[in-house]
Amino acid sequence: MNKKNLVEIKNDVTRMVISNLNLSEDYFDEEDKILFGTSSGFDSTQLLEFILQLEEEFDIIIPDEDLIPANFSSLQAIAEYIYTIQ
Repeated sequence: MNKKNLVEIKNDVTRMVISNLNLSEDYFDEEDKILFGTSSGFDSTQLLEFILQLEEEFDIIIPDEDLIPANFSSLQAIAEYIYTIQ
């Protein structure tokens, strides 16, 4: 697999989040919103399912020690994390 750049990763992650949470396309237009622990974000079960989807989509394995809120709190955090481990 070719390494994707940060913009490509963030675009892919955005598409996945919008689909998983049934959000409108313009939900992320203004800012990088928090994705966990908010009414429009992931609950714990949804987040685990999403992490499995990330592993499949980007052909990565996310080790247990990296399953911390800071790595999955926002689109930017997720994209940066994936970029560093791919």
